[in-house]
Amino acid sequence: MATDFWASSHHKRWQVDRATLRQARTDDLHYVGDPELIDFFYIFFANLISKLGKQLQLRQRVIATATVFFLRFYLKNSICETDPYIVIAACCYVAAKAEEAPVHIKNVVAEARSVFSQEPYNMKSFPTDNSKLAEMEFYLVDDLECDLTVFHPYRTLMALCSSSSSSSGVEAGELGVGISAEEGERYWGTGEGRLELGEGALQMAWLIINDTYRSPLPLLHPPHLIAVAAIYLTLIYNSDMRASLALPSSLTAAA
Repeated sequence: MATDFWASSHHKRWQVDRATLRQARTDDLHYVGDPELIDFFYIFFANLISKLGKQLQLRQRVIATATVFFLRFYLKNSICETDPYIVIAACCYVAAKAEEAPVHIKNVVAEARSVFSQEPYNMKSFPTDNSKLAEMEFYLVDDLECDLTVFHPYRTLMALCSSSSSSSGVEAGELGVGISAEEGERYWGTGEGRLELGEGALQMAWLIINDTYRSPLPLLHPPHLIAVAAIYLTLIYNSDMRASLALPSSLTAAA
């Protein structure tokens, strides 16, 4: 996987503007009276991807990658002319491969049939033939132009923050997302000066990032910007943590 976000296909080909998003939904808007209802489709299908991913015991990063693949696929296709359920299964299958956590195609088909047949989906006609999913995998990878590299905000979150009760995070010297080695040493890449958040605050920031995948934000903004926004929102909603991060009196006087 590329280590420099700015040189990656993620940045060069899959960061779009809102006009492109509107253009991609042109056909779907013929069947939807209110354009805002399209946002509910994003939430509905993202939740379904998450549910299937958990059934397949996929890590959150794999589920996030599958969601991004789904969003990218529907930049080139309309929802009304495709079967989103088989697309979701294919996205989970391909994402597991891309993130080096492969799942057997039989397991994906079996779990997809189980999840999609439940309320409120009631999708009883999901194919049992593995070849159907394999065929959809081919179309998916083709529409993705074989660009399977996806950068996520989680790495930046852990590069910028540390938990007072956890040792998880990036190793010392690891570069943050979007920073190339040629640009020299970076303060946040050394492990020093990281923002220390409580376990609850760090978990809140993580959950905020999870929620961004229920919208087109991963297509609109670079992942490190989403991570910084999640940290900011965490401090807004967590007054205790915000108070604990108040500037020392010496710095306040200097300002």
